[in-house]
Amino acid sequence: VRLISEADMALRKQSYATFLAIFDELRTKFPDRMEYLYNQQLDMLEKSKDYQLLLPYSDILSVVTNDELFIYTYYKTVAYYETKQYNKMSEVMLAWLKKYPEDAMALNGYGYMMLERATTPEDIQKAMVYLKKAIAIAPDDPAIMDSIGWGYFKEKNYADARAYLWPAYNRLKQPDVIAHYIALLIEEKKLTDAKDLFQRLQDVYPDNIETTELSKNYQGILE
Repeated sequence: VRLISEADMALRKQSYATFLAIFDELRTKFPDRMEYLYNQQLDMLEKSKDYQLLLPYSDILSVVTNDELFIYTYYKTVAYYETKQYNKMSEVMLAWLKKYPEDAMALNGYGYMMLERATTPEDIQKAMVYLKKAIAIAPDDPAIMDSIGWGYFKEKNYADARAYLWPAYNRLKQPDVIAHYIALLIEEKKLTDAKDLFQRLQDVYPDNIETTELSKNYQGILE
């Protein structure tokens, strides 16, 4: 625990050599926890948004482990997405879905990334194919509820958006989920509720990208 705390501090200070050295030491001392330690490291790298370092380490993990779990593909996909290597992102995700076509989290992840990149109604429809399949497989998953609700929002189908975004918000108090619900409240003209919730989002997550994006997209409305 102490060493992981030190690794976290090194990452915050962008002391990458120290960060990597600590995890190498941990894996030497605790070889039986190898997979846990790689996952811990990847999780910390993702949260730090250092996607250039996340990518090679997610590749290493998929090689050193015998367990073929979606989490390893997920980290690689996020790294490719955030570094704008969209063709590689699609290649990795579609390869996984070809082998595991009923993987609800993979369907959700790929559909949501497509949705975020969508620039036309046709793009949104393509993303919704994956999200609708995901929600059919896992209808009670709040992350999937949020994704498909956001898809309906982008289609300007606010009634169906509410059917998913409201329960997702109640069950998953994450910045992106809260931001999606605030955007819906604005479109529904429930501005007092939207402003109150946005103030709470600012108080808890002042520097989060979801907070800044909401402020930019609805400039003047949320002030």
